Amino acid sequence: MESTPSNHLKIGAWLNAIVVKPLGGRRFEVHSNQAPKGWTVELHARQPEGIMNGEQILGWVVKISPLHMQVLLHEGDFGRLPVSDAMKPRYREGLRALLGQIEPTADNLADARGMVVRIQKQQQADWLTVWQLLGEPTTGDVKQLLKLIDEQRTARKEDPASMPDCVAKLKEEFGFALDTAVQRLA
Repeated sequence: MESTPSNHLKIGAWLNAIVVKPLGGRRFEVHSNQAPKGWTVELHARQPEGIMNGEQILGWVVKISPLHMQVLLHEGDFGRLPVSDAMKPRYREGLRALLGQIEPTADNLADARGMVVRIQKQQQADWLTVWQLLGEPTTGDVKQLLKLIDEQRTARKEDPASMPDCVAKLKEEFGFALDTAVQRLA
Protein backbone atom coordinates (compact mmCIF):
# COMPACT_ATOMS: atom_id res chain seq x y z
CA MET A 1 0.00 0.00 0.00
CA GLU A 2 1.41 3.28 -1.13
CA SER A 3 1.41 6.52 0.85
CA THR A 4 1.02 9.94 -0.65
CA PRO A 5 2.94 13.18 0.05
CA SER A 6 1.03 15.83 2.00
CA ASN A 7 0.80 18.19 -0.95
CA HIS A 8 -0.76 15.48 -3.13
CA LEU A 9 -3.67 14.23 -1.02
CA LYS A 10 -6.14 12.27 -3.10
CA ILE A 11 -9.32 10.35 -2.37
CA GLY A 12 -8.39 6.70 -1.89
CA ALA A 13 -4.75 7.39 -0.93
CA TRP A 14 -3.35 5.58 2.09
CA LEU A 15 -2.05 7.64 5.03
CA ASN A 16 -0.09 6.51 8.07
CA ALA A 17 -1.49 8.07 11.22
CA ILE A 18 -1.34 7.85 15.01
CA VAL A 19 -4.53 7.83 17.07
CA VAL A 20 -4.63 10.93 19.30
CA LYS A 21 -7.99 10.58 21.06
CA PRO A 22 -11.56 9.36 20.64
CA LEU A 23 -14.12 11.95 19.51
CA GLY A 24 -17.17 9.86 20.29
CA GLY A 25 -18.87 6.98 18.58
CA ARG A 26 -16.76 5.69 15.73
CA ARG A 27 -14.76 8.91 15.34
CA PHE A 28 -11.13 9.48 16.37
CA GLU A 29 -8.73 12.38 16.07
CA VAL A 30 -5.54 11.15 14.45
CA HIS A 31 -2.26 12.79 13.46
CA SER A 32 -0.57 12.18 10.13
CA ASN A 33 2.63 13.79 8.88
CA GLN A 34 1.28 13.16 5.39
CA ALA A 35 -1.60 15.60 5.86
CA PRO A 36 -1.05 19.32 5.17
CA LYS A 37 0.27 21.30 8.16
CA GLY A 38 -2.49 22.75 10.30
CA TRP A 39 -5.17 20.39 9.01
CA THR A 40 -7.18 18.10 11.23
CA VAL A 41 -7.38 14.42 10.40
CA GLU A 42 -10.29 12.32 11.59
CA LEU A 43 -10.70 8.57 11.42
CA HIS A 44 -14.12 6.96 11.15
CA ALA A 45 -13.59 3.37 12.26
CA ARG A 46 -15.84 0.47 11.33
CA GLN A 47 -14.68 -1.36 14.48
CA PRO A 48 -13.94 1.38 17.03
CA GLU A 49 -13.52 -1.04 19.93
CA GLY A 50 -10.16 -2.12 18.49
CA ILE A 51 -8.73 1.43 18.21
CA MET A 52 -6.39 2.57 21.02
CA ASN A 53 -4.77 5.96 21.77
CA GLY A 54 -1.20 6.09 20.49
CA GLU A 55 -1.79 3.24 18.05
CA GLN A 56 -0.36 3.59 14.56
CA ILE A 57 -2.98 2.98 11.90
CA LEU A 58 -3.14 2.94 8.13
CA GLY A 59 -6.21 4.72 6.83
CA TRP A 60 -7.38 5.82 3.43
CA VAL A 61 -8.65 9.22 2.44
CA VAL A 62 -12.42 9.34 2.05
CA LYS A 63 -12.94 13.09 1.99
CA ILE A 64 -10.77 16.19 1.68
CA SER A 65 -12.33 19.46 2.88
CA PRO A 66 -9.98 22.33 1.96
CA LEU A 67 -12.43 24.92 3.29
CA HIS A 68 -12.44 23.25 6.73
CA MET A 69 -8.80 22.12 6.43
CA GLN A 70 -9.88 18.59 7.28
CA VAL A 71 -9.17 15.09 6.00
CA LEU A 72 -11.45 12.15 6.75
CA LEU A 73 -9.99 8.63 6.83
CA HIS A 74 -11.43 5.13 6.97
CA GLU A 75 -9.55 2.00 7.95
CA GLY A 76 -10.01 -1.36 6.25
CA ASP A 77 -11.15 -2.25 2.76
CA PHE A 78 -14.87 -1.45 2.99
CA GLY A 79 -15.57 0.94 0.13
CA ARG A 80 -12.44 -0.14 -1.75
CA LEU A 81 -13.56 -3.62 -2.74
CA PRO A 82 -13.68 -4.53 -6.43
CA VAL A 83 -16.93 -4.55 -8.35
CA SER A 84 -18.41 -8.03 -7.98
CA ASP A 85 -18.61 -10.39 -10.92
CA ALA A 86 -22.40 -10.27 -10.60
CA MET A 87 -22.52 -6.47 -10.90
CA LYS A 88 -19.97 -5.96 -13.71
CA PRO A 89 -22.33 -6.92 -16.55
CA ARG A 90 -25.22 -5.03 -14.97
CA TYR A 91 -23.13 -1.86 -14.62
CA ARG A 92 -21.83 -2.27 -18.17
CA GLU A 93 -25.34 -2.63 -19.60
CA GLY A 94 -26.56 0.33 -17.53
CA LEU A 95 -23.81 2.56 -18.88
CA ARG A 96 -24.38 1.31 -22.43
CA ALA A 97 -28.09 2.18 -22.07
CA LEU A 98 -27.21 5.70 -20.88
CA LEU A 99 -24.95 6.15 -23.90
CA GLY A 100 -27.68 4.98 -26.30
CA GLN A 101 -25.72 1.87 -27.31
CA ILE A 102 -28.54 -0.49 -26.28
CA GLU A 103 -32.24 -0.15 -25.60
CA PRO A 104 -32.78 1.49 -22.19
CA THR A 105 -34.92 -0.44 -19.73
CA ALA A 106 -36.07 0.46 -16.26
CA ASP A 107 -33.60 -2.10 -14.87
CA ASN A 108 -30.48 -1.06 -16.75
CA LEU A 109 -31.09 2.64 -16.11
CA ALA A 110 -31.65 1.83 -12.42
CA ASP A 111 -28.32 -0.05 -12.36
CA ALA A 112 -26.53 2.94 -13.89
CA ARG A 113 -28.17 5.26 -11.38
CA GLY A 114 -27.21 2.88 -8.57
CA MET A 115 -23.55 3.23 -9.54
CA VAL A 116 -23.69 6.99 -9.12
CA VAL A 117 -25.68 6.81 -5.88
CA ARG A 118 -22.98 4.50 -4.47
CA ILE A 119 -20.48 7.30 -4.98
CA GLN A 120 -22.78 9.93 -3.51
CA LYS A 121 -23.64 7.98 -0.35
CA GLN A 122 -20.28 6.20 0.13
CA GLN A 123 -22.02 3.35 1.96
CA GLN A 124 -21.38 0.40 -0.33
CA ALA A 125 -18.41 -1.95 -0.32
CA ASP A 126 -17.28 -0.87 -3.82
CA TRP A 127 -18.08 2.85 -3.89
CA LEU A 128 -14.45 4.01 -4.28
CA THR A 129 -13.87 1.48 -7.05
CA VAL A 130 -17.00 2.70 -8.86
CA TRP A 131 -15.90 6.34 -8.39
CA GLN A 132 -12.53 5.51 -9.97
CA LEU A 133 -14.22 3.52 -12.74
CA LEU A 134 -16.37 6.54 -13.63
CA GLY A 135 -13.33 8.82 -13.89
CA GLU A 136 -13.33 10.21 -10.33
CA PRO A 137 -16.20 12.68 -10.78
CA THR A 138 -16.47 15.70 -8.50
CA THR A 139 -19.44 16.10 -6.16
CA GLY A 140 -20.96 18.53 -8.67
CA ASP A 141 -20.44 16.06 -11.52
CA VAL A 142 -22.13 13.32 -9.48
CA LYS A 143 -25.19 15.55 -8.95
CA GLN A 144 -25.28 16.51 -12.63
CA LEU A 145 -24.92 12.89 -13.76
CA LEU A 146 -27.79 11.84 -11.47
CA LYS A 147 -29.92 14.64 -12.91
CA LEU A 148 -29.20 13.51 -16.48
CA ILE A 149 -29.91 9.86 -15.63
CA ASP A 150 -33.20 10.86 -14.01
CA GLU A 151 -34.08 12.84 -17.15
CA GLN A 152 -33.49 9.70 -19.23
CA ARG A 153 -35.57 7.57 -16.88
CA THR A 154 -38.45 10.07 -17.07
CA ALA A 155 -38.16 10.39 -20.85
CA ARG A 156 -38.21 6.61 -21.28
CA LYS A 157 -41.51 6.40 -19.39
CA GLU A 158 -43.26 9.63 -20.37
CA ASP A 159 -41.76 10.95 -23.63
CA PRO A 160 -39.73 8.35 -25.55
CA ALA A 161 -39.30 10.75 -28.49
CA SER A 162 -37.12 12.97 -26.26
CA MET A 163 -34.66 10.16 -25.47
CA PRO A 164 -32.18 11.02 -28.26
CA ASP A 165 -31.85 14.56 -26.89
CA CYS A 166 -31.36 13.23 -23.35
CA VAL A 167 -28.70 10.79 -24.53
CA ALA A 168 -26.91 13.51 -26.53
CA LYS A 169 -26.86 15.82 -23.50
CA LEU A 170 -25.43 13.11 -21.25
CA LYS A 171 -22.84 12.05 -23.85
CA GLU A 172 -21.71 15.65 -24.30
CA GLU A 173 -20.88 15.98 -20.59
CA PHE A 174 -19.94 12.44 -19.58
CA GLY A 175 -19.53 10.39 -22.76
CA PHE A 176 -15.78 9.90 -22.57
CA ALA A 177 -15.76 8.82 -18.91
CA LEU A 178 -18.72 6.47 -19.38
CA ASP A 179 -17.30 4.97 -22.60
CA THR A 180 -14.04 4.34 -20.77
CA ALA A 181 -15.91 2.67 -17.91
CA VAL A 182 -17.78 0.41 -20.35
CA GLN A 183 -14.44 -0.71 -21.82
CA ARG A 184 -12.98 -1.37 -18.36
CA LEU A 185 -16.01 -3.46 -17.41
CA ALA A 186 -15.77 -5.60 -20.57
